[in-house]
Amino acid sequence: MRGQTCMGKRIQGYLAALGTLAGLGLSAGPAQAITYTTGDVVYVAYKTSGSEYIVNLGSKDNLLTATTTLSFPHVSATDVNSLLGSNGPNIFVTVFAIQNTATRDGILTLNGPKNLTETTNTNVIGAGNAINNFGVRVPVFGTPVPGNTDGASYPGPITNSYQASMNASFRGSLASNTPYDVETRLSDGSGIRISTPVNIPFYSGQRNPGTGLLAQAVIGFFRLFPDGTITFSRDADGDFIPDDIDKCPGLSNPNNTDADSDGRAVPCDCNDGDATSWSAPGDEAQDLTFTSLTAFNWLVPADPGGNPIKYDIFRSSVATGTMSCLTPDLLGTSSTDGTSPAPGVVQYYIVRPQTTCGAGPSGTTRALATCP
Repeated sequence: MRGQTCMGKRIQGYLAALGTLAGLGLSAGPAQAITYTTGDVVYVAYKTSGSEYIVNLGSKDNLLTATTTLSFPHVSATDVNSLLGSNGPNIFVTVFAIQNTATRDGILTLNGPKNLTETTNTNVIGAGNAINNFGVRVPVFGTPVPGNTDGASYPGPITNSYQASMNASFRGSLASNTPYDVETRLSDGSGIRISTPVNIPFYSGQRNPGTGLLAQAVIGFFRLFPDGTITFSRDADGDFIPDDIDKCPGLSNPNNTDADSDGRAVPCDCNDGDATSWSAPGDEAQDLTFTSLTAFNWLVPADPGGNPIKYDIFRSSVATGTMSCLTPDLLGTSSTDGTSPAPGVVQYYIVRPQTTCGAGPSGTTRALATCP
């Protein structure tokens, strides 16, 4: 199933599948409520030697735009146990979807691609076709799961089932198109289930050699529970802390502890024992303006790094060289300078914000004297 599948081959494969089913004494499954649209997220739990349990989790857009952790009530522990066995051996779980539905040059898969090298070695279009070919056939060949309008099952690894795409190197390789295993074990060879929930990274992989598209990113993670149920959380930094509760967003940091309750966790907090300061200011004081001959004010930086913050004021009567310290550690956003410059002399001023974590930028390349 590498590369794109032409319509003629797809029809031929479909007819061959019907012949195979007839030879096994099987027929296409009855009409059912489960549907599949390109871009839907597919959940599969299966035993290597037998049945599969498939659930349509809905559009991939639900995952890409999620702001809180998603649960999937149609992934039923009762269904998993009845179809695969409460102590069934060698049960695996995978989740996949086509990301770019029009071009099929983007996929969403468990466990990879972890980097651009894996993305380069992935036949994304082939994997996308494998996902879609499986998805559209589930309502045709799958057996409805009683009481579950989004669920279906296969009795075993028959033609057109997900297991038909496996090979010896990677159990779920999406028809040999991915150089990584897109599955996670739910039970061992003796049928013992995982003892605690497992966090599984969910990646976007995009590749189209014709257009030069090559991109990879972790978008979140699924949490697989011992009963086979799952949840999904967005997690852009890959630390298995959902974005909506991550107190150090943008940095992979499994420690989300916030001892001083300032809404930030280490390493995004320089001092987790001081709620008034978490970093040096990220930018300079804004809009320094004179309101009279002696008075001036400014605005708090957009990224203050703490509250309240202090300011150092520097002054110079020449356009180059080191600026001297006029007022250190000033609270508030206004000050005065009552000195009168000589006629024709221009005074230059700089306001630098600071917190206990350090000083922020000053908006100049000029050297600043120690202050104080």
